[in-house]
Amino acid sequence: MDTVVYRPESPAGLAALECTASCIVAAITHSGGDPRYFLLGYWHIGYYDGMLMSVRNMKWIDLCFEYGIRFYLTSGSAEDVSSLLDEGGMAIVLCRASRLRFFPKSMLGFESAGFYHSILLHRRSDGEGVGCYEIVDPVAGYAGEMTAEELSHASVRRNELVYCKLVWDAAYSRPTRQASLRKESVAILNSYRKESGRAFKLFCADVAASADWEEKRRRTWAEQNMIALSAMTRMRGLVWQSYRELGSYSEWESAEGDRRAEDVKRGWMNVNLLLAKLGKRRPAGDLREGLLRKLEGARLAELELLEYLAARGGSER
Repeated sequence: MDTVVYRPESPAGLAALECTASCIVAAITHSGGDPRYFLLGYWHIGYYDGMLMSVRNMKWIDLCFEYGIRFYLTSGSAEDVSSLLDEGGMAIVLCRASRLRFFPKSMLGFESAGFYHSILLHRRSDGEGVGCYEIVDPVAGYAGEMTAEELSHASVRRNELVYCKLVWDAAYSRPTRQASLRKESVAILNSYRKESGRAFKLFCADVAASADWEEKRRRTWAEQNMIALSAMTRMRGLVWQSYRELGSYSEWESAEGDRRAEDVKRGWMNVNLLLAKLGKRRPAGDLREGLLRKLEGARLAELELLEYLAARGGSER
């Protein structure tokens, strides 16, 4: 049975720090699409602002092949966004979460670290006329209305909105399921081989340097990375779930994929256990070396799963 990742009547974020990806899933679902095809290609890793995470820069997200959606970052006024919605498009708007009336204060921890938030505007509201929008914030679990004034107040740029346009191509014809599996599985493997080295190198450098940090800095760094890696572990599970459901695998292939996906999950859990220890005390050499070994184990587990997906996705069924 297929698993529904997102239900518009009960918005739910994919994982911590994944507000843009969560908005994309919401937009695809609102338009009647299957968000699992987006998740097939959502396996990234980078080291940003001292955190190892799976978040994808929205400037590099491509939705044309899977959905016929032109997706690009721009800026403009509330009137520009209203015109986009009137033409059948949607907008993912960058916001300051602390300025959203519905955003839980308990979830504001990463705003102080410089992270912006994203919300989805999917149509104009009929409730209060001009200047009111129907919005979804999957991370906050909110679906409702928002005025243009509220939107402007929450904007990351004064007197201007920064947002991603989502525009659907009416002539689009989606590829076969097998074509999607083949393309996305090869793409995420090649991307991981290219990008992971730099991310791991930067993370390892900070692990080594942490021996000389003040206790507060080391504890904060460890705690933020633990949250980021927990979110990444959840996203990895959703990606594998999408492959498992769309891949038409045999019982043996599914079981082998489950095993490899579990190795990935276990690998990152082991890293997090040592990060917790590092955050509590000044790390001795053996703790740092142990963390680096676990990190290498997680990297190899990820590569093994990605290679397995590419091999399965490239075969005809």
